[in-house]
Amino acid sequence: MHPRSSRLQGYSSVLAVALVVILSALINDANLCRAADTGAGSLIFILDASGSMAAQVQGKAKIDVAKEVLSTLIKDLPTSASVGLVAYGHRQKGDCNDVQELSSLKPVNKEELINAIGGIHPKGMTPITYSVQKVAEGLRGIEGETAIILVSDGEETCKGDPCALVRELKLSGIKFVMHVIGFDVNEKQKAQLACIAKAGGGTYFAARNAAEFRLAARKVVEKTEPSTGTLTVKAVSYAKPMRGYCDIYRDQGQENANRAKIAEGWLEGGTRTFPLLPGAYEVRVTDRENPAKPGVSFQGVEIESGKDTEKVADFSGGSLMIKVLRNHAPSRAYCSIYRKVETEDQGKEKITEGWSDADATGFKLAPGRYDVVVENREDANKPAVTLQGIAMEAGKTTEKVVEFSGGTLMVKALRNKEPFRAYAMVYRAAVDEDKEAEKVTEGWVELPGTAFNFTPGVYELIVENQEDPAKPTMNFQGLAIEEGKVLEKVADFSGGALRVSALRNGKPFSARLYVDNAAQGADKKKERVVNDYTGTDGRIYKLVPGVYNVTVVNTEDAGRPTLSFAAITVEAGKTVEKVADFS
Repeated sequence: MHPRSSRLQGYSSVLAVALVVILSALINDANLCRAADTGAGSLIFILDASGSMAAQVQGKAKIDVAKEVLSTLIKDLPTSASVGLVAYGHRQKGDCNDVQELSSLKPVNKEELINAIGGIHPKGMTPITYSVQKVAEGLRGIEGETAIILVSDGEETCKGDPCALVRELKLSGIKFVMHVIGFDVNEKQKAQLACIAKAGGGTYFAARNAAEFRLAARKVVEKTEPSTGTLTVKAVSYAKPMRGYCDIYRDQGQENANRAKIAEGWLEGGTRTFPLLPGAYEVRVTDRENPAKPGVSFQGVEIESGKDTEKVADFSGGSLMIKVLRNHAPSRAYCSIYRKVETEDQGKEKITEGWSDADATGFKLAPGRYDVVVENREDANKPAVTLQGIAMEAGKTTEKVVEFSGGTLMVKALRNKEPFRAYAMVYRAAVDEDKEAEKVTEGWVELPGTAFNFTPGVYELIVENQEDPAKPTMNFQGLAIEEGKVLEKVADFSGGALRVSALRNGKPFSARLYVDNAAQGADKKKERVVNDYTGTDGRIYKLVPGVYNVTVVNTEDAGRPTLSFAAITVEAGKTVEKVADFS
């Protein structure tokens, strides 16, 4: 081998070993590798790209040696590392402000760092002081200690005093340690670089020969005692191991979307052990083979030096108990359970459905978040309550109580004083008289009567006698349904009948019709018994014997002309006919 080639390899090896030793010490150092998102467990390279780095050592530029060694080392960095990269002297000649952050301090992105290193070309000055100041100021306020690694082939050329600056920065409370690698430097240059390392509480490495470097490396290794514990994470489903994916974060006590991961990986065979430095962590295990990707999280997991901590993510599912009350008494409702979606465009995915009391142990659900629609089908208008974002955890029972209130409308029908079968239609009372009422339910009134359950409110009831050819009806307006109470209405078709029709320009048409009980005495109030339209052919209404006022409104002409018929007497077994002629 050519002696110049051999010497070049020696320089490369020394530089590589120096960096390996420093990185090994840093990755294992308890003060360094705690959390990439807080600056602890972090390292920042400052790479000299001044003009002198273009000089060759045994036929190869020093910058190329440095780039090659750095790139190789970055490939081998653990994913838990947080790395930054700063270079100086690579953009302009003679510029003492030529310092650039090529990659900010963040979880290691190996491809980004290697590409940034590959784009560095030596040109200018050696502003060591300014570069160190810029890096250190960016660390002010960060809790953990950050390692700054300066790789340089010379001393300051911009009139600064880097050794004094580092001493001041340390005294100011910024938490960092400064290591320096002097690459092919003379004694004068070495003195300044060694001073920087000493002031920064770090180590100076002279990359001149392999023997000296190995000796220095051994001393660094002896001083760097790893202080780690282990976290064993297991995933099971119904007592059987399952393959899950584990993400480990430094526990910050709150949600942080930008937090950095400390470690991650598959739990092959359902288990994996992660070496971690002492501290508190958040651990999340996800079933990525399930399309819904359910997860199990552990907060505040404490890791102690020399001890193993075990966490088991159980995907066997939990139980959701829905207890339903109606008027404070146990009841039942129909439940539809959907997987919780974060955005509306994702669409709902129904997981299961059924009656709340179908299973005494509740609904079995995998860990995750759910929305539950609880529908009270006991009441005619089927009120529903939605429970949003219910968090289900493996092996745990979650209980939710849903309370409904309502009353009962008891409907009976009489014909010739005997109970008979009629047809009932119930509407929610319209707030605006010009709007049609909303039908809530309908059905047969069986003998001796039928109970309809409703939520509290005001309703209208129409009972139709379908046994008589004319199909007369009886109307009940303003029925107030109250919680826990029964309101009874009897449609008595034993009385008389009122037939009302309307003419406009001599032709039948449909007009608005109101029929009220005429008040008898000062202590009696009017009761509206019909609120309807006459229809083109007119309508027949069965009414209990009594006195009524009839109002017919022409809604087709401007001004809504009105005709009234006062004090109409309806007698049992007789029909009274009124024609409202708007001709």
